[in-house]
Amino acid sequence: MNKTYKKKQQKKRRSLEDDNTIKPITPEDMIRQFNFNYSSVSYQAIMKELDYFFKIQIEQKAGNDTHDYLKVLNGTDFQEPEQRAMYFYKQNRLNNYQVDFPNPRYFKIMMKVDPCRNMGTTDLCCDGSNEAACEDNTSIVSGTDIGIAWLTTGYVLICSDLYQDTKKCGTFIEIHKPNDETIVEELQILTSIASGFSTEFISTKNLCAGRYEFWFILRTRNGSILQHVKPFYSEYPACEIAS
Repeated sequence: MNKTYKKKQQKKRRSLEDDNTIKPITPEDMIRQFNFNYSSVSYQAIMKELDYFFKIQIEQKAGNDTHDYLKVLNGTDFQEPEQRAMYFYKQNRLNNYQVDFPNPRYFKIMMKVDPCRNMGTTDLCCDGSNEAACEDNTSIVSGTDIGIAWLTTGYVLICSDLYQDTKKCGTFIEIHKPNDETIVEELQILTSIASGFSTEFISTKNLCAGRYEFWFILRTRNGSILQHVKPFYSEYPACEIAS
């Protein structure tokens, strides 16, 4: 019975394809699965911009990425550096992390770097606020603890004390170099979801000048899950490598 049903389905699909009712999956269709809107620009132009971004990610270029992506990507889902970075990790799988970026139609994750640098009266000016009240300063000077405001409309995994202390269970924000699984710095989120953004402070004393990323991570018994990527740049210090 199952074989007969399968043959009927295959015959029906071939018939629909012959009638152009359904078409074979194209690269454009694969891009659309990432909520990609390119109605105002060609697929080839988009891929050229993404190929450039992929190249500097794979080569781990340390310099600040000043390429004008908005010239082509403005108005598409890849105009933001977060979307370009997450698409990179969807296409270039990590060895020790699962990649599971949530569908923004169901819940969102947002991160703001040094959110009170210019306008805030305190370092916690972003706490409990919406996006409009929080700055996003993605170019920093390393050496001190820096504020990172985060918001999720999903859930925050908080483990019992027994597992929490092992650092192998819970929700974490990690600092990485692009396309590098080595953890440079990390902090564990111990507060549950609140209204608006919550602010944590993470050390940057081990960061040299160069490109980095904040990774929003769930650590579970089945491994670490990457859920969001926030690129940023450290302007200083230019560390010297001992010979």
